[in-house]
Amino acid sequence: MHHTTENNGFVFMGTIGGTLSGLCNAISGHGVLQTAVYSAVGAFVSFMVSYVLNRVIRKRDNK
Repeated sequence: MHHTTENNGFVFMGTIGGTLSGLCNAISGHGVLQTAVYSAVGAFVSFMVSYVLNRVIRKRDNK
């Protein structure tokens, strides 16, 4: 059996392709949507907490 860089590249790409297709089957559309919603809610909550804390600190410093 003769191993070349070209053959190793095909094996690597085949392995990556199989892994990605397996992951695509494992991830449902519902899971992606749920993750996106959780991410948006988390970003909003983080922004609001930062905003409120900033306002509280500014009011405290102005007294």
